Amino acid sequence: MTAHTNHPRVVVFACNWEGYRGLEELGRARQGLDAQVRVVRLPCLARLHAGLILKAFQAGADGVLALGCAPDRCHYGVGGEHAQALARQASDLLHLLGIAPTRLAVDSVPEGSATACAERIASFARGLVDGRRT
Repeated sequence: MTAHTNHPRVVVFACNWEGYRGLEELGRARQGLDAQVRVVRLPCLARLHAGLILKAFQAGADGVLALGCAPDRCHYGVGGEHAQALARQASDLLHLLGIAPTRLAVDSVPEGSATACAERIASFARGLVDGRRT
């Protein structure tokens, strides 16, 4: 695990709408991230399931962050609520596997904001480096 370095490996599951749009804007602005970020684009966070989260950790992720629409702005109506419920369930599984449940987080990005997207990822990665999420 590289969480003790300044560049943790973070897998970001991003909804196609606000989450991925924020990442696209971030790329257009040519803003870099300190973490080693790998993005998995999903139509909606409602498509995320525990198997995908566990697979990310199995593949060497130091942390998993799900970025999507705010619950009241989901294009499909259920993505944010589903992701929050899934995070609670997946946290129990992570705990059983000896992985700190705090290494998983769900957050929203307001209207695809590049700044908010960068802040959310950087804050999550800092938590991994500082040991708050280990």
